[in-house]
Amino acid sequence: MIQRVDSKVDADTTIYLFSHGSTGVEGILRIDIDGYIMSLFVQEEARGKGIGTELMQTAFAVLREIGKSTVGLSVHHDNHRARALYERLGFLPYMPGHDGYTQFVKVL
Repeated sequence: MIQRVDSKVDADTTIYLFSHGSTGVEGILRIDIDGYIMSLFVQEEARGKGIGTELMQTAFAVLREIGKSTVGLSVHHDNHRARALYERLGFLPYMPGHDGYTQFVKVL
């Protein structure tokens, strides 16, 4: 089950998506309303079960719902598992970032 929680601090809104399983929270995704995925985390014991994919697909739906047409994120070049997930979901690298990170973008 995916739970959405919106958090507003001053003028900034962050949307949290929580994936709940039999052991509690198994994954968390955090996005800002500008269409940037700030973080994705899946508990180690829950990896490989499609939780990251489900959280990302839910994030895409939320972003479309608020009128966004693209989504961006950054990932470290050593994080091969995350890069594979993002590329499988249609993200394309478009700009090398700082400290070994690459910016990715996807059209929704």
